[in-house]
Parts: sequence; structure tokens; C-alpha cells
Amino acid sequence: MLSQVTSAGLCERNWSTFDFIHSKKRNKLTYAAVRNIVKVHCNLRLVDNIEMIGHSDANIDWSSSDEDLD
Repeated sequence: MLSQVTSAGLCERNWSTFDFIHSKKRNKLTYAAVRNIVKVHCNLRLVDNIEMIGHSDANIDWSSSDEDLD
């Protein structure tokens, strides 16, 4: 943990996405709505990056119950 490099890059990227979504045209969005849209936007970018590198590991279906795993 101590060997990790600290950087404000991820924070700046998040604020940039926040500014992109909460523009003058979309000024009436509530903070909660903007926060949820930013989460979805970042997750979609992550999925696109994973698909671009060809990562094909099996996904875990978190909605399944423990009985389905037996």
C-alpha cells in the first residue's frame, strides 16, 4: 500500500466527466442524478476498455443464489 504512487489524475478525470454531464443545458439535474450518470459513464468506459483489449474471462452472475452454484 505504501509503494503506490499518489496522483490526482483519477480525481481530475472524474471531475471532467462531472463537468461534461452537468453542463448549462443539463443544469436542472440533481446532484444524485449527476452522480449516478457519472458512475454509469465511467463503468461504460471501463467495459469498453476491457472489451478493446480482448479480455474474455467468465463473468460472475452476482444475482444468482448459492444454490445455483452447486
